[in-house]
Amino acid sequence: MKSRIKNRLGLIVLLIIFIICVQFSAIAGRTKSYFISDLHMGDARSTNTALSKESHNYGWFNENSEALKNFLIAVYNDPSTKNLVIIGDLFDEWICPYSLDPINGYTTQSYFNAIANAPLNKPVVDVLKTIAADDSGINLIYVPGNHDMLMKENTLQNIIPGIQIYTNSKQQGMGLYLDNENNVVAEHGHRYDMWNAPNPIPRQGSILPIGFYMARACATKSSGSGEGEFYMDYIKTKIESYLPSGCGVSPTYGVCDISPFNGAPPFIYKAYFEYCGIPDIVLSSEESIQIFKMDGINYYYGNWSFDKVNSLYQNIYDNWDSQQAHFVNPQTGEKLEAHDALAYGASTLEDAADDIYVNVDNIVANIIIFGHTHKDMITGWHYDSLGGTTVSNDSTVCSYVYANTGTWIDSKYVASGYNTRTYVVVETGDVVNYVTLLQYNTDGTSTTLGQREVQTQLPEEHLL
Repeated sequence: MKSRIKNRLGLIVLLIIFIICVQFSAIAGRTKSYFISDLHMGDARSTNTALSKESHNYGWFNENSEALKNFLIAVYNDPSTKNLVIIGDLFDEWICPYSLDPINGYTTQSYFNAIANAPLNKPVVDVLKTIAADDSGINLIYVPGNHDMLMKENTLQNIIPGIQIYTNSKQQGMGLYLDNENNVVAEHGHRYDMWNAPNPIPRQGSILPIGFYMARACATKSSGSGEGEFYMDYIKTKIESYLPSGCGVSPTYGVCDISPFNGAPPFIYKAYFEYCGIPDIVLSSEESIQIFKMDGINYYYGNWSFDKVNSLYQNIYDNWDSQQAHFVNPQTGEKLEAHDALAYGASTLEDAADDIYVNVDNIVANIIIFGHTHKDMITGWHYDSLGGTTVSNDSTVCSYVYANTGTWIDSKYVASGYNTRTYVVVETGDVVNYVTLLQYNTDGTSTTLGQREVQTQLPEEHLL
């Protein structure tokens, strides 16, 4: 009898060891991290689908819902997937014509539930729920963006139970993902964009930046014309025309006269509304026409005029240093000069990645991934130990790699020369890590847009 019990216990122990070994083997085989951003799922009103009875057709996410669902299923079924990291703008609380209530009668938080349950979005969210609930070794991770900066952690947890949320405890609407083991850092990128970074200075209790209002003008124009419109591309053009000839989007001290920059935000704000076809009488400071319906979003109630909003943000350039005190990069301690923050959001953010994570003393990663710009790209740098700077490296093996995840919005909203349905994959290796930029095709295949190999160890010159 004792012998039988002993044998059975021995079998149970062996079975447990076998199960542990199988699970460990499965986890050990997971070497890929997928990064996506800028899905911009809006509520039912924003879609052009027949599924919605109240469609106004101004949203950015319509044509790629099915493709995104299939992509997420493929990522989930990939046995090498370790992480799926969404770096911002999963949901969109900004893109809404100024004549409509931005949260449609909901509270700021319950509105995100309305977005998640919109007919076009629910199949996507359901797959994300499945991934988050899986316990086989896949992590679903979220980092806030600007278009969903008001979403609180418990709100997202209620929508997608089990999702891991990387936020900044000191400032709502901020966060970053840091993989110390593989030297990867990822964040949305709006931290370095004066137009779209959380701004608690103009109005106590609120963090909405001026970009929120420009996004609503953008939605107004798109709703009326049916044409694609992305306000950051307009800002880039205006900044270039605002400065002396030859200064470019990101001028350097001593090379260009950057003194005109402090007057740029109110100038560009008004110019954009004129471009969107807003009548002059609405933009006149002598008129108090209340064009922005606010509906209680982020403690803004009633209707607001163009000029009232303009007066709130007219000093954002001069206040940039004070604003940054709320969200200086928690890993490197670095921050940007105001003239860079004014322009970087209209670029690919490559220079911001270099300034914040590469050409600094406290190096935390050599793979830097941003979203935000809707401009997919990948580039490499080589550290020049003699000059103490990084130089562009078009070869495959690099000291550092920067990649931008691009976007999943409708193609008509994407700038010329860039793509939609794009994502980044980081695959870890023994000697080098592989960073690949890809585009997901509607037939279920993916096209490689670029790849870099990067050292698994941080360059010795940068180690403290």
